Amino acid sequence: MKINCLGACQEVGRSGFLVSENNSNVLLDYGLLFDDNNKLMYPVKPQEKVDACILSHAHLDHSGFIPNIFASGKPKLVLTEPTLKLAELLWADSLKIARLNGERPPFFEQDMQKASDSSIIAGYGKEADLGKTTSTTLLDAGHIPGSSMAYIDFGSKTLLYTGDFNTSDSRLQTGASSEMPGDVDVLIVESTYCNREHEPREKVEKHFLEKIAETLENGGVAMVPAFAVGRAQEILQVISDRDFGVPVYLDGMAKDASDIIVSYPGFIRDYDGLQSALQECIWIENERERKRIKKEPYIVVTTAGMLSGGPIYHYLWANRKNNDSKILLTGYQVPGTPGERLMREGVIDIRNTELAVKQEVIKFDFSSHAGKKEIFSFVKDVNPENIVCVHGDKENTIGFATRLKEKGFNAVAPKLKDILKF
Repeated sequence: MKINCLGACQEVGRSGFLVSENNSNVLLDYGLLFDDNNKLMYPVKPQEKVDACILSHAHLDHSGFIPNIFASGKPKLVLTEPTLKLAELLWADSLKIARLNGERPPFFEQDMQKASDSSIIAGYGKEADLGKTTSTTLLDAGHIPGSSMAYIDFGSKTLLYTGDFNTSDSRLQTGASSEMPGDVDVLIVESTYCNREHEPREKVEKHFLEKIAETLENGGVAMVPAFAVGRAQEILQVISDRDFGVPVYLDGMAKDASDIIVSYPGFIRDYDGLQSALQECIWIENERERKRIKKEPYIVVTTAGMLSGGPIYHYLWANRKNNDSKILLTGYQVPGTPGERLMREGVIDIRNTELAVKQEVIKFDFSSHAGKKEIFSFVKDVNPENIVCVHGDKENTIGFATRLKEKGFNAVAPKLKDILKF
């Protein structure tokens, strides 16, 4: 088995791995990455013809460059139905943003259409034929709705690709299981949080709700930037636990993502709870509706989760003089993004103005990734012959591989463009 490392090697983002075995070339994810200057970085181009592509989930660091593969080919694209619909939403948005910024798009409408037309919709636990002697079984990854781990049987060897996974239950998802369809020769596993544990979810939620209550009692606005896919929906479920007596607004792409997600109740742990939370909030449809929001305490959940654009800028600007307001970050802030800069320097650029933010900025650990204990337990249960540690920074991936070696595993933390052979 040969693995070409196209991305997510000693870095978080632009996941991409081309696995070649028994005359089959299978691409695992193909995503995007923003560098420290918030500039877009692409994965390495595959040198071999891609026979099939498996998309683990819709987030752009895994899905964002998939249509580019279809500009010069037409492999099979295997994924769950929610992943396809969410990816189509994010692809269209990426194309729109590139054009608004006067940049060359990473792909075009016809490439997106080819990707959609080539899709093979796979349900969890059901084998999908990839051609020749190769098949895959998608397993619930517990990360976001529709996310999957891919178990691939090449006929001669097997591989498990975790993508992003979480073995703990959240409001939105049931945790991933370590039960596999068969033995695993090679495991490609994320290393994002291999070096630390997450705070107990109950503690995070309690602190989050307390900070919202404190904000509203002081006459402020609780501004909650959230990732459109997965995080925004979970946050609304958390907020719905308490009646704050003020309007709760939902804005940005999270509205469209929510429409898609609630269309697939079988992929949601607490569907009734999610549906209720979405019905209780007020959906903001346009700029006119944003401007009509009264200058009274309220809660708004909106994109972008890393403050890299979207309606959050409207709310930050509208409430810039209200120092009793708070900015409650709910996700990882990639170095170089406006959200990370706000945490580090207390400033953000809005409307060509460098705004010094006087309000309290708090980051909450609403992670949808497995923590240290969960990752090591998962690896132990799967018990693969070989392990490839990816999707983590240099320190994490190398450290993870080292600790696995100490436990008797054959583990490696590849660099970008490495070619691994097993």
